[in-house]
Amino acid sequence: MKNASKIILVFLSVVLFSCEKTIEFKEKDARPMIVVNAVIVPGNEFRVNISKSRHILEKSIYYEALENAEVSLYENGSFVSELAFFSNKDTTYEYFDYGSKKEHIFENGYYYEPDLEVKEGATYRLEVSHEGFSPVSCETTVPIPVELGNFVGQLEKAPQQYSNNTYEAKMNLEIVDPVDEDNYYRIGISKERGIELYFRKKGGYYYDYSGYGGGYGGGEVDPESVTPTDTIVEEAEFSNYIYSTDPVLSAYRNADIIGTTDDAIGLFSDELFSKEVYNLSFYALTRKKTFFEYGEYFKVSAFVQCLSKELFLYSRSFDQHSMVSDNPFAEPVPVYSNIEGGLGIFGSLVISSKSLYIGDYPVEGKTYIDDETFRELYKF
Repeated sequence: MKNASKIILVFLSVVLFSCEKTIEFKEKDARPMIVVNAVIVPGNEFRVNISKSRHILEKSIYYEALENAEVSLYENGSFVSELAFFSNKDTTYEYFDYGSKKEHIFENGYYYEPDLEVKEGATYRLEVSHEGFSPVSCETTVPIPVELGNFVGQLEKAPQQYSNNTYEAKMNLEIVDPVDEDNYYRIGISKERGIELYFRKKGGYYYDYSGYGGGYGGGEVDPESVTPTDTIVEEAEFSNYIYSTDPVLSAYRNADIIGTTDDAIGLFSDELFSKEVYNLSFYALTRKKTFFEYGEYFKVSAFVQCLSKELFLYSRSFDQHSMVSDNPFAEPVPVYSNIEGGLGIFGSLVISSKSLYIGDYPVEGKTYIDDETFRELYKF
């Protein structure tokens, strides 16, 4: 038995040591590269953020702009200008135990061309160089806005898995997609409601209209308890998630919810479109009943961004990278970059929008005020 144990120990020692491999660290592969980040949009100033990549062992908590770079801009192959640098000193804080912190002041400026009007369908190219770095280049072609057709919807009581006072705004939006080219999109929404002044004075969106203390408010109203006015207060809702089981919107996600904590934007392409006009279906949630009999309405504005291909690939890969970054068992997803010789993204987009009113708007005899005006007038 002792001999058998000795044999096993020797065998394990041989196996373990035989698995060792020395990997030579290639210092030149870790040299910093120029990083370009910019998304250009017609109507907006042409701005480009340029910084440098950071070593994996570096512990800096901020990225500093790379000053004194030569940034050449071309439009459709013709030289436009050398971008100017706008300096902007910014401040961030590094926090330690026991409430102590350290202030860091760093350069957070950008390069820009104030006189350029970004054109739809035009191709823009950047060539960037800086002493001590390899030069980089990148280009993007600004898309053409997509045409939006009918936008219809209705409010319905939400299924049982939601709060008793939750309603669904079920919507369909027609997208008129050019059939002779590949197109890439991102959709987002904003929500607004018009609230009878009588109700707004009692708390607005979070007021329990039923009077029974039932949560967010979606119960019936006793007509005798309401004193209608001639004023409707326009109030924004701050949760702008969209949900969908549409195969087009589900193609790049693992769940039926689309959006982030900051917005409600979902990526999709025309890969699954079978005809020129696609009827996109989705819905949003609201936790208040809309009382149309008092002149209230529910409004949804849909924003469809038409993305350049490189921006779509970057956004999709960044989303997938974020989803698995905290999972030690998932295969890492590299983030797409179109910066030749460097890192980052240089993309473009255009925006089309359409609004939907569920309920009558405007109503004759009603005065409409925004929520800020309401607060000023009634000291809320």
